[in-house]
Amino acid sequence: SISLSASLLLFSKDIQQILQPTHWEIIPPAQPADIKQVLNVLMTKVVNEGAAIAQLEISDRPDWPWVVSLTNGEQWNLNPTSGRIIHRYQPHEDFYHWCMRWHRWLWVESTTFKTWARHIISGAALLLIIEIILGLIMWSMPRRSMLKRLKLRPARRWHGRLHQYHLLAGVLFGVPLIIIAFTGISFNWPTQKIFERVTFS
Repeated sequence: SISLSASLLLFSKDIQQILQPTHWEIIPPAQPADIKQVLNVLMTKVVNEGAAIAQLEISDRPDWPWVVSLTNGEQWNLNPTSGRIIHRYQPHEDFYHWCMRWHRWLWVESTTFKTWARHIISGAALLLIIEIILGLIMWSMPRRSMLKRLKLRPARRWHGRLHQYHLLAGVLFGVPLIIIAFTGISFNWPTQKIFERVTFS
């Protein structure tokens, strides 16, 4: 669940653009936009809504709108060329935030249970780290050269082939997966001291 949701989250904005191009795509201007004028137009619209800007996400892609998060919970997709709002939505209505809620809180809506959902996800990531470390230890224990054990050999049975692929993938991707899982845990559990000891800094 964590792996699948993270993979979708990585490409979620591109998927949004494919599924709803009118909401998530603009025609890049021939000339640079007048940012000051666009911000003035935006502030006027925000004041008329009786809200304030909580966050403004400015994209480095010329064909991507700015995302304006308001204090009332609403979000706008803003065309930075014209200052026009091309899409209004709530954070739970777009694909990106749907993937985010899955990845971080298992779609739990209750504020109380969101904390427990994050602990469950962090616990699963910790178990993955332990499993990978144990696998690497088991792989390094036989006397035969470790590099020779990474070589794929012809196997008659599918079980033997799967075992070789499992070993090869585990060794090649073990350390990156540990880093990914550990940095994910850091969003929820305090890991500052561990970082300081590992990096001697």
